[in-house]
Amino acid sequence: MRSLLLAIIAAVAIPACTQDITGGGGPGGGGGGDDQQQPTCGNGVVDPGETCDDGNTNNGDGCSSTCQTENTAAPRVGVTVDNPTLPAMDLGMSASVAVTLTSMMGYAGDVTLSVSAADSTDAAITDWVTNLDSTTATLASDGTATAHVAISAMGDAAMLAGKVKVTATFGAMTADASVDVTFNPVFRVTYTNSGTNCVYPTDGLLNNPYKVKVGRKLSIYNGGNGFGFVIHGDGQNGLQHETIGTPGTTPGNAYTSNALTDDGGGKHQFYCHGPVAGDLTEATGAQRNYFVAVP
Repeated sequence: MRSLLLAIIAAVAIPACTQDITGGGGPGGGGGGDDQQQPTCGNGVVDPGETCDDGNTNNGDGCSSTCQTENTAAPRVGVTVDNPTLPAMDLGMSASVAVTLTSMMGYAGDVTLSVSAADSTDAAITDWVTNLDSTTATLASDGTATAHVAISAMGDAAMLAGKVKVTATFGAMTADASVDVTFNPVFRVTYTNSGTNCVYPTDGLLNNPYKVKVGRKLSIYNGGNGFGFVIHGDGQNGLQHETIGTPGTTPGNAYTSNALTDDGGGKHQFYCHGPVAGDLTEATGAQRNYFVAVP
């Protein structure tokens, strides 16, 4: 009787163990379950469901933004940029990227350009500034045309990294190229000079101060021609009065605050003066700059 009971237990247990070893599909069945990998277009590897992968997600280059082979025999326009990845730059600065349109397979006609920005999830970035110097071009057969896009963002921009895409539309077809953009968590303001006086930007004034997100820094850059300056800060919210000695902050360098904190949106004044007599001073009647820290 005991031998019979052991035999029954073994007969029930063995199939269960066999299913565990072979996988069996797990919850929900189907084999593989959650371990199945989704294709990643733009990684240079042709994954299941893709017919091509050229290492980018540009349209119009023979492999589409969804990694499907495009018709490269039809007349079309190719789009390239001179700098697909910009060096990291401060907020408040601007970078220019050259865009080249090339007639391919004898295309001749009008081309319309547009530009957009998106984050890593392809959600639109609406607070970057992207300006094309030309939104139209006319291509001759096998000819080229060039445009430029300026890219910048202010201190309160929500995102610090993403892609700027330039799209060319010609007839019912489109082609595009992308630029990887990264901003430092620093908002830059540039002061120049007119001989012996600091020259301030005409924005960021008392009634409309610069907005810089909490946790970021404010940097005042000396873009002058040979004179140093000292930045006068009010000692609040990260921007202390500069204490550097002669010759002060020299051209090509900047005086940078500590990380800004949330102080309820108070307006903070800053301006420049010379470290010693005879260096840069503030022009009589100059409108000083202000900033506020925002969430």
